[in-house]
Amino acid sequence: MSAENNNEPDQQATLGFWKELRRRKVIRVASVYIVTGWLIIQVASSTFASFGIPDWAFRFVALMLLLGFPVALIITWAFELTPDGIKPSSKAVAAGDSTQALTAKRNWHAYGLGAAIPTLIFGTLGLFFYFQERTPVTAMSPSAKHQSTVMEVQIEESIAVMPLVNMSSHPENAFFAGGIHEDVLTNLSRIDDLQVISRTSMLKYAASDMTLREIGEELDVDYIVEGSVRRMGDHVRVTIQLINAHNDLHLWANNYEREVVDVFATQSELAREISDSIHLELQPESVGDLHDMPTVSVLAYDSYIKAASIEKTEGENEASMTRRRELLEQAVAEDPDFVEAWAVLKRLYDLQLDRLKRRGWYLSDEQDREKAIAELTADSQRALQKAVALDPQNEETLISQAVDYNWPKTAAEMETQRAIFDQIIAAYPDSAKAWYHLGHWHSHLVDLPDHDQETAWSAAIEAFDKALELDPFNARMVAAVLKWHRDKGFEESLPRLAARLNQILPETAADRNLARVAWNFKRRQIRSAFLITADESFLKEYEKGLAEAIVNENFVDPVFRFWDEVDLHIFTNDLDSLIEMSSDDVVPRESPWFPLVSNVVDAAAMTAHLSRQEQDSARLRARKVLANEEYVLSQTVDDGHEHIALLIKAHNLLGSNDQAERLTREVLSKIKADGEWQPWELSIVAGMDAERAVNLLFEQLEKHPEWNGFDGIAAYHLWSRKLLVHPRVKNYYLSEGKWTKFLAARLDEYAEPKP
Repeated sequence: MSAENNNEPDQQATLGFWKELRRRKVIRVASVYIVTGWLIIQVASSTFASFGIPDWAFRFVALMLLLGFPVALIITWAFELTPDGIKPSSKAVAAGDSTQALTAKRNWHAYGLGAAIPTLIFGTLGLFFYFQERTPVTAMSPSAKHQSTVMEVQIEESIAVMPLVNMSSHPENAFFAGGIHEDVLTNLSRIDDLQVISRTSMLKYAASDMTLREIGEELDVDYIVEGSVRRMGDHVRVTIQLINAHNDLHLWANNYEREVVDVFATQSELAREISDSIHLELQPESVGDLHDMPTVSVLAYDSYIKAASIEKTEGENEASMTRRRELLEQAVAEDPDFVEAWAVLKRLYDLQLDRLKRRGWYLSDEQDREKAIAELTADSQRALQKAVALDPQNEETLISQAVDYNWPKTAAEMETQRAIFDQIIAAYPDSAKAWYHLGHWHSHLVDLPDHDQETAWSAAIEAFDKALELDPFNARMVAAVLKWHRDKGFEESLPRLAARLNQILPETAADRNLARVAWNFKRRQIRSAFLITADESFLKEYEKGLAEAIVNENFVDPVFRFWDEVDLHIFTNDLDSLIEMSSDDVVPRESPWFPLVSNVVDAAAMTAHLSRQEQDSARLRARKVLANEEYVLSQTVDDGHEHIALLIKAHNLLGSNDQAERLTREVLSKIKADGEWQPWELSIVAGMDAERAVNLLFEQLEKHPEWNGFDGIAAYHLWSRKLLVHPRVKNYYLSEGKWTKFLAARLDEYAEPKP
């Protein structure tokens, strides 16, 4: 028998099986099932995310469709849909009708079955996942949350990342922003139990007028990330905010800065850091070790970077500094060996200590000032000791050893501080913080004798510029450098620095004074010119500048305007205005500077009354001055001698001579006998007996022939009347001649005798 004849039964069997498949409509059902399944997969991939159904549910549906395929074929082989219902195929054939119409009808039944089975699978699973995703977590019992079964559906958090806004003028920066956006999405999608809306779905919202809350509702997500990209030269800054999509509350914000050397490397690095931060915020317990994290605790690192972000992005105020302190204290509590956190915390304690002493921050009515100072001092010392013990050569540790915010310093202290700065910059030449604090060090060289102001300030500007070159988006640093330039009168630098601060903190754009020289600088200039020349035309300029400053609110604190008004009224001998200011209680009580400024206003009114020989009214003002004595003394431990002089005058007027003498001795002991008196120390002599005060004045003049102390005594004539009428002092002014006309208009003793 030939091979062909041997194969003939197999061929006939194969043909018979194929005919049976066609007769039972298996081929038709398979074709329709495949086409319908493909369409369902396409629909699921584009709609599941919009309905908040997790990504793994899509994969599960695809698996069920695949497993359902052989099941559909088996059902089609074994059963047939007939007019009399579903019957086994053998019975259906026996009872069937072979007419063409019935055959066509059965074909449509097969097509329907092939489409119905995958559609039924998709519809059932889709509805299950849709409603399961919306089952409230609170509805589950604690035991149910922890039970694990094969078919359990885990409830995920969901997040949408808005396209980053290009804040730069360069169009190519838009591609950079888009690349970061895409990389962030990729990184976030790798986080377990976090559903991430696709980039394609988010692009349509880039130019939308919808609010973030509306976008969150439409996408049904828990969180939305928005941000912007700014580029300045080779520096790029990405600002990111994480927002609760349900209530539009800001949960977290941070800035990320890099110098762009390799665009793609920078893009990838920024995206990794941003996604790590978001991961830290949403699921800190699942992070593990992050790249270059300076601590073993992700919770400590999270607190640390939040504190750093506040410093860089918010203006200096009590609230922001308190939040920074809380975060840094949380960081060192989580990881007691976190050296950078200890070092930064030390500097923050020092800064809070300075603001407490100078501005009265962090003190409630019930708190004891001296106790608060002692506690902050102890906290600072403890933090520094901890940082030094952990790593004495760490950059942050070295900076904390050099910086304490205590000015002025002795020459020896300045030399020690400069040696540490040199060490830091040698080891960390790109440390913006080191260059920034070195700028302040140069600025304070003028506190020491024999240092040229122009040279010191030029070096300070160079250091500040280097700091801002290295860290151009640090809000606190830029604001402080801008203030320094305003206070020193460097008008040409102000527009550039103000524009940069407006970029970082858009809310500062409304402050019209940022690009103006500070009134404080102008006031010092006018006052200095007046003291040098005794030309009263400068007082008109002073009055005009003060009026402009009041309109523009160009003061560090609004209450300082009253201090400047007192000076003007003393210079112009406007006794009525001085008395009126005290009578009206013009100084706002809510200001932390209220006790000191009201002390000046009341003391000026006291001397005005004395000038008019109104003893009872003068004593009334003296009692108001002494009402704040305890606070004034607590605020003037190291300086502020002019305030103590006012207390001495009030005690003398009220007959408290022993107290006046004690205060005089205490202050004089703090003034270096071998140094030149500073202008603010002159008023102390007004509280001494005339002979002792006059001898001290002429001793100073003999030591320092160029000393301008007598100019200050003449200009502030109300404070120093008993000195001005002393024969030796009067002879000096009459022979010198510069202040004769000015004093003659204010003191009868200097007026020319009438013929």
